[in-house]
Amino acid sequence: DISDEVFNVATGVKTSIREVVQMLQEIVGTDLAPEHQPTSQVFVTDRVGSPVAARDLLGFVPSTPLRAGLEELVAWRAEHIRQQS
Repeated sequence: DISDEVFNVATGVKTSIREVVQMLQEIVGTDLAPEHQPTSQVFVTDRVGSPVAARDLLGFVPSTPLRAGLEELVAWRAEHIRQQS
């Protein structure tokens, strides 16, 4: 029974928030600059989601590259916004 398990839906590839922001800026076509705030004390600075448990217990193997997934997400959201208007 895996009903109480927690899974990362991840590729195991390290990607910084800065890289994700840059991809989203390119996808939506904006040159808005992100606002950087001072960081508080951080004990863990790098986190990478491991897909091992999802693969082993669910058979999940990531197949969509991050940028393609972000493009799909942005298109999906834009369509839902249009439908609600």
